[in-house]
Amino acid sequence: MTFYRLLVALLALSQLQQVTSFTFRTPIWAQSARNPRLTASVDTHAKKPLSDRNEHESNKQSIMEPTMSVEGMNINGWDRRTLVESMAASVVALGSLAVSPSSAMVPYNLACLLDLPPVPKDCVRIYLCRHGQTENNRLGKVQGARVDPPINYNGLDEAKRLGTALDKLKDKCPSLIYHSNLRRSSETAKTVSRIIQDDDKPISLIELSSIREVDFGSVAEGKPLSDARGGMLRTFGSWAAGFVAERGDGGGESGREVMERIASSLRFLVKEANENGGSVIAISHSKFNRVLLAVMEDKPLIQGAAIQQANCCINVLDLKRDGSTTTLGPKCNLLGGPLSNAPDDFSLQIPVGKVVRVNEKRHLENLEFS
Repeated sequence: MTFYRLLVALLALSQLQQVTSFTFRTPIWAQSARNPRLTASVDTHAKKPLSDRNEHESNKQSIMEPTMSVEGMNINGWDRRTLVESMAASVVALGSLAVSPSSAMVPYNLACLLDLPPVPKDCVRIYLCRHGQTENNRLGKVQGARVDPPINYNGLDEAKRLGTALDKLKDKCPSLIYHSNLRRSSETAKTVSRIIQDDDKPISLIELSSIREVDFGSVAEGKPLSDARGGMLRTFGSWAAGFVAERGDGGGESGREVMERIASSLRFLVKEANENGGSVIAISHSKFNRVLLAVMEDKPLIQGAAIQQANCCINVLDLKRDGSTTTLGPKCNLLGGPLSNAPDDFSLQIPVGKVVRVNEKRHLENLEFS
């Protein structure tokens, strides 16, 4: 055990040489109270009646969070050594907590969005989320755009955590939630709305079918992921090489169709955020989110396919509020750069901006799944 502690400390120190500040929060395991799980069911209405106010306030307060923090700690000399040793001991105690030099990745951090940088004055903010877990997710089966299961009990707990994390933004929390036409997205959105709304802040839920999951065709849908993965990766590989007219086995969308609706969705969300307080929430799907993030960063699509997207994770995008766009042409990095096989008329108009955070999931730690 002593050797393990020393090894973890040395690895952590080697990574921390390149950072000058660190945010540390007391791990949840160090607190005496156990966090109860919420028990509210999925609401079928976006607006909560006044009679539910006490239950709503109870839901919002029943999840405890760390109460001690040291912000902006400088790690120099003996302070650095002391902190690394503490981190190593925490890793041993928790068994599986990874040490990250860029953020204090402690379990169960419902304030995980409060360390985001301020939104630039010339930008709007998009909180792009994934839906809660379904039985297909739990069983490792493809659901795509043609299989439409509801979220399960685990997914409901995840959606409550997502809503609570967004609610911590207080007056900066969006009042507009977009979801796809698929049930798992709309149910997640309804659960989130129940958490973040109050009497002074009604929440609008709006269906936006263009943020639905990528349609890989009838052959992949409903199959075990282990059976369908090869075909899906071949489709992604074709698109990544510029063959954007390719479709998955059994029909489905072409790469060009997917990327064009992503570009259209982004431009629409910028407009809506600009007209509704400067931010919106969009609850979408894993493969759609992966392609969108690759498009936004113009990174090779085959790399985008590997971006992690946990159920009810949060991605954050800051996009220019004036609607200015940049053009991705046939030789963009997304489609293979100079070696791309994309047709000469390929063009995507993407809002100017940047991806601020990917796959935020600290709010989901320590969920007790059934």
